[in-house]
Formats: sequence, structure tokens, C-alpha cells
Amino acid sequence: QKTAYEIYQCDWSSDVCSSDLLPPLDLYGKCKLVALAEISEENAKLAMEKFPFEELVDDYRRLLDRDDIDAIALLTRVDTHMEIIPAALDAGKHVLTQKPFAMTVPDAEALVAAAKRSGKMLVCSFMHRYFPHSVAAKQILDADRKSVV
Repeated sequence: QKTAYEIYQCDWSSDVCSSDLLPPLDLYGKCKLVALAEISEENAKLAMEKFPFEELVDDYRRLLDRDDIDAIALLTRVDTHMEIIPAALDAGKHVLTQKPFAMTVPDAEALVAAAKRSGKMLVCSFMHRYFPHSVAAKQILDADRKSVV
């Protein structure tokens, strides 16, 4: 069975969404990009050209009650996390978000508590470690350490 993803609000002109995050989800074989909630018409158009979303809405709340969506990828600014993450968890969705996870420690604790209460997974991606520029920087640092030692 495939995990159905809803994607909410992303900078589709950036590599993070268009090249680094969504293609692996789309190609993984166990995921299906089902719906996109996007408030920007321009971004929505870019996204729909690149990925096979079945539905486009301008408000994430319209998708939370759908039984065919198992998880959301929340690609919004951190100041939206305290509203959207608990709502998605309470609706029975797993949540993948990006760093920063929360604006304060109490906010982070509240999000973790919401995940525990819901029994759903809340994952904060640190995907930058796999970006080509990050891998190259690590290789340079590792090589430099070896020459110093």
C-alpha cells in the first residue's frame, strides 16, 4: 500500500522542493503525491507542471479529513508549524516537516506532545546533509582533517 502525501506550501522555484525533496518521494514507489495545498497561484502552477498532484486547494484544512491521505509534507515557514502540525496530527496524519522545527523550546515540546497524543509520526527532516554542496563541504573538511592529523 502506498502512503499518500499532501504537500503544503513550498517555494517551487527553489531546488528544495523541485529537485531535492519531492522527486525522491515521487519516485520512491511507496508514496503517491495526492494533493497540494498552496496559497500562491504562481507556485501552484509551477508545482502542477512538475508533479502529478491529483488535487490543488488553497487551504490545507480542506484536505485533513481525506481518508486517502496518510501523511503531509509541511514545507512552510516555521511560524505556521504551531497551527498546522497539531491540526494534521489530530486529523490522523503523519507529518514530515523541515527545520527549524519550532520557534521556541516550549513550542517544540508542545508539538512533540501532540505527536505522542495522536500516535502519529512527526519527523523533522535534516535533508541538507545529503545535498551535493553539503556532501562536498564534508569531503573537504574530512580531507583537511586528515592532512592536519
